Amino acid sequence: MYHKSLISIVIPVYNVEKYIEKCLQSVQNQTYNHFEVILVNDGSTDSSLSICEKFVNQDKRFSVLSKENGGLSSARNFGIKKAKGSFITFVDSDDYIVKDYLSHLVAGIKSETSIVCSKFFLVDEKGNLLTKKEVNRKKQAVVSIEESIKIFLLQNGYDHSAWGKLYPCSFFETISFPEGKLYEDMGTTYKLLKLASEVVFLDAYDYAYLQQPNSIMNSSFNLKKLDIIEMVHEMENDILAQFPNLACQIKNRAFAAEVKIFLEIPKKKEFEQAQKKLWHEIKENRKAPFMTKGARLKNKLGASLSFLGMGLFLRLGKQLVKRK
Repeated sequence: MYHKSLISIVIPVYNVEKYIEKCLQSVQNQTYNHFEVILVNDGSTDSSLSICEKFVNQDKRFSVLSKENGGLSSARNFGIKKAKGSFITFVDSDDYIVKDYLSHLVAGIKSETSIVCSKFFLVDEKGNLLTKKEVNRKKQAVVSIEESIKIFLLQNGYDHSAWGKLYPCSFFETISFPEGKLYEDMGTTYKLLKLASEVVFLDAYDYAYLQQPNSIMNSSFNLKKLDIIEMVHEMENDILAQFPNLACQIKNRAFAAEVKIFLEIPKKKEFEQAQKKLWHEIKENRKAPFMTKGARLKNKLGASLSFLGMGLFLRLGKQLVKRK
């Protein structure tokens, strides 16, 4: 019934001349060909736009729109407004998708209000695989909304990011990505899940997420990263109001997010208050990994280290970020 649905692919583009061609080639080579690509040039100052225009001139399914720089959420929201498909998916412009990404997602649609989720894998800039692909015998799982939120909170094979999923376009009539905020996906994906009639999880590693060398510990820190606290609290209050049984899973996910940001904070006086604020949040949530079935080992190790105090945690905890 849905095998001929038009799929809208929204790709925000900002200064990614090094990666965008590989991304767009992977989209162009999809085995499912009934799609439109909406490239949103978010004020790029490099050659990204000209690369996009090359694909637009080659392939009528591609279009490019330019706007002033407003960030990832702004670019996605801009692209969503132009989408004509029944379903929509997002691809980040430094990532790429395998050739059956769309065909697998479309095959997973059960109804006009289904959300379908693909697994992802990490690669480095040379294309080397950084995570192990563990394929299970069960090819597809259809789960309840509560179970789907639980799966994303546990981060085992699936992620709360907007990419790697297929959504009904109609869901974005009432939900948009929060502009001017970091960690926009954490504050949005669970809201979309709550609108679905069912969520389908595919046992297919079809989305390649590029782990850039400067994306974890080497990126410059700014206080906007404390948006994570607001996003976590909003998510916790919203989910618990409907699914109180997910309390441990939410705190476990909050702990993981807070630790990652905490370990990025430079040792500078100007960031001392931010460090103290996040450390308080970490202590509030550090028991959750031990109480959460299926919690990742790195969460449990991080929680254990936190009981040694902030100083030792800072020295030893950075090794956790390097764990897959």
